[in-house]
Amino acid sequence: MNRWRFDAMIACTALVSGLPLVHNNPADFEAVRTAIELSPHLFPGMASLSLIRVARVLES
Repeated sequence: MNRWRFDAMIACTALVSGLPLVHNNPADFEAVRTAIELSPHLFPGMASLSLIRVARVLES
């Protein structure tokens, strides 16, 4: 339960800041991204959550 709560706080921080979220397991945040895309009226002014896998950053 705590891990989910921390993941939610991280996702919210990325959303409010307008920054991409770099994480080793971006699938953990798919529920947040789906909620925003399915109900944008509940998240006014928020763009979609941009998820980037850590391995992709390391490859560059």
